[in-house]
Amino acid sequence: MPSLERVERVVLDTNVVVSALWSPDGKPADILAMIPAEIIQPFVNHTILAEYRCVLMRPRLRFSGTITRQILALFDDHAIMMTAPPSAIEMPDPDDRVFYDVACAADAWLITGNKRHFPQEDHIVSPAEFLEQYRA
Repeated sequence: MPSLERVERVVLDTNVVVSALWSPDGKPADILAMIPAEIIQPFVNHTILAEYRCVLMRPRLRFSGTITRQILALFDDHAIMMTAPPSAIEMPDPDDRVFYDVACAADAWLITGNKRHFPQEDHIVSPAEFLEQYRA
């Protein structure tokens, strides 16, 4: 399990980013605010950034172009881009594997609102669990 004694390495599932925008006073928004404060260090790859972009631009979500650009710029400015070898682990949604693989390669927390989509491992946590451990 990653330590909470340094700038924390994290991979944010797309649902955490979307939830932060839907609920600016919620736990996912608290986590996004930790990025520019350099409390957490996000890790991404090209596939994760493409998913963020694609989801944030969905018309049904109705996020403004300004908000979408600001969130993408947050990751452009602060995230570490990396490659990760693909795992062979079985997952209910194979599209989630990239988040798992990057988190494993970066020795990072994987923060997700859908823990059931991932293996039960100590480094895979909900936003509330991450904040609880961080604040402990």
